[in-house]
Amino acid sequence: MQNTEPPTTHDPAGQRTAQQPDTGRRARRRAGLRGTSLGICMMLIAQLILGVGVNLYVHVPAADQGHGLGTALGRALTSPPATLAARAALGTLLLVAAVNVLARALRARHKLAIAASVTGLAAIAGAAVSGASFVSDRRAGASMAMAVLTGVALLSTWATCSWCPRARPQPARAVGMAEPIVLTPIGVVRGGRSQIYEDHWGAVVSRLVLDPAALDRSATDGLSEFSHIEVVFHFHRETRVRRNATHPRGNPAWPQVGVLAGHSPVRPNHLGVSVCALLEVAGLELTVRGLDAIDGTPILDIKPYAAEFQPTGPVREPPWMRELMARYY
Repeated sequence: MQNTEPPTTHDPAGQRTAQQPDTGRRARRRAGLRGTSLGICMMLIAQLILGVGVNLYVHVPAADQGHGLGTALGRALTSPPATLAARAALGTLLLVAAVNVLARALRARHKLAIAASVTGLAAIAGAAVSGASFVSDRRAGASMAMAVLTGVALLSTWATCSWCPRARPQPARAVGMAEPIVLTPIGVVRGGRSQIYEDHWGAVVSRLVLDPAALDRSATDGLSEFSHIEVVFHFHRETRVRRNATHPRGNPAWPQVGVLAGHSPVRPNHLGVSVCALLEVAGLELTVRGLDAIDGTPILDIKPYAAEFQPTGPVREPPWMRELMARYY
């Protein structure tokens, strides 16, 4: 999921900014969009079941045929058979609900959900027209078109539901814990990989394009004297949060470890830290190799890698970590 939040700044006292309420409001809107989409999915499944019943067992009265689409829809809503009336009523409710979902997607500013909602609304409208044509003229193919369009609407609405994360209750904060903070990206990763792969990052070359609104051009002066840099970034496509223990990469051959004993992106703040080779410094654009972050990743900070900051004594790590990292770079 791309991070579309606008950048914000902290006040001098370091207090929370206006973006936090806006972020929470947007999360609630997306949760509401998910709930509404899930309800429409249930209605569409019922519509498909009713459609099978209409096609197999319902005879459309002759009085309901040959009067045009509008009249056919009205008679289907108000006249027997009951199955046909129920399907027409449900189709009308689906049209209203699909408009509601599109409005929610627009308010939530979720581009993928907007596209899926438009597709779903168009499919539901097309299914309604096909259904009215089936009642009015028993036109060949109208019933099949209605079923196909209802299926398209179901897939589109389910996609909207899947793309909007479920609202999760936040645990109560312990007494004495720090207040939430807001971080502003200083740049973005460009190039390299566009999809997430677990291994073989060593040869990946990408660019770190820094934001001139966040940094002066002199911010990178002297950085070229270092062979490597440390990059702090945000796993912007990850929405899941894990606070407990699990098998690394889901591999049952490795022991269960807590989220703080691994490097999984499924973690409370979705932060990543990586050491990579610095190939070139050109003002506010750095070329690096071996950065395990995909195109579009927000950059939160960059520091030069210095051997003096590394541990002075022996480093201990479990065997499963060595196995996991054997093909990582």
